[in-house]
Amino acid sequence: MLMNTPVAQPFNKALPSTKSSSSFTAAPRRSISFLQRCKAITEHERYITEVAFVSGTPEINPLISVLQAQGQTAVAPSDRSGLHPFLVPLTEASNGGPLTCLLRWPEGHKGMELPIVRMSRGDGTMELLARSSAEYLHRALAEEDFLQNSSSSTTSVVAAAAGEAGAAVYEPGAVKRSGLPTLEAYLARKACLSPAICETLALAHLKKGDTMSGLITAEWYMRQGNFPDWGRPYEFACGLLAEHGRPEESRDMARIALRTPWWSLKNGYEVMKTAAGMDQIAQGADATRAALEEQDEMANGGALQGKFRTNPKSDKQKRMDEMMHLLNKAAAGEVSWDGIRKDVARELDAAGLDTVARFVELN
Repeated sequence: MLMNTPVAQPFNKALPSTKSSSSFTAAPRRSISFLQRCKAITEHERYITEVAFVSGTPEINPLISVLQAQGQTAVAPSDRSGLHPFLVPLTEASNGGPLTCLLRWPEGHKGMELPIVRMSRGDGTMELLARSSAEYLHRALAEEDFLQNSSSSTTSVVAAAAGEAGAAVYEPGAVKRSGLPTLEAYLARKACLSPAICETLALAHLKKGDTMSGLITAEWYMRQGNFPDWGRPYEFACGLLAEHGRPEESRDMARIALRTPWWSLKNGYEVMKTAAGMDQIAQGADATRAALEEQDEMANGGALQGKFRTNPKSDKQKRMDEMMHLLNKAAAGEVSWDGIRKDVARELDAAGLDTVARFVELN
């Protein structure tokens, strides 16, 4: 049975807007000179450390080089219009497609401190591509190497773009030498955990008629710590359980998914609300929140003189809850991402996260 438990000091002067910079035009990649690409990369690195207040030295330069080698075009890190307030855009797919971005959490998420995500402007959800820049590089290099070994291709544009950073995480031929049966098995075991990879592994079992192994893989996918505060694993399990005649477990999994950030789902809030059996009792984000809180109160033994109640929330946690609810409302389409920036920043500031608040408010 599947488990039912979910899971620098500030830079005083922000960088000037780079929206008009010629380094970030929407021109095809072939029209951007080498010097322009280098300037774009430097701009991202400065923005991430001095405006987004990200400590440490994430591998941004080789990441952007690899994304460009994969056919994407660099965009200004300050061009965040229509995007989730925690995102720093890096590159954009051709013809105004989705953007690849860094997700800057307000506070640390062990093992997923600065994940790589994909989002289209104005969308309510985003896709998690990799838990870190290093994992994305490893995945891209392994995929290119695997393609070369399974076809006549000799192109190594990703490896060339990744440079020394790529050589530090992947050695050519590693996929073949691993002896693992599939590329996805190698990626999950050695390189990069992502929702798409985990789901491919689970669905491969189901395709072979091995339902139990498929459900066990889905349970492994949901393990707390693999993807902290990410709803897609529970959403995926909800669908599998429904397809295999386990409606009550599917409903419970949907209710767990609704307790994660709605913008981390794939199919969105409305689909999960229906799967959770809450259409009649929860019309809108506010009502859904109230219904979930009532369920939590009942589960915590609210009628038993408080014996099993959880400890009262701190003022900081209350502010963070309000901030997350604002983001959920935007994910549900009730407000826009740009329209809630100031309110989200206000809650973060009240929670004592003033540097993150300043970053969020910028647009």
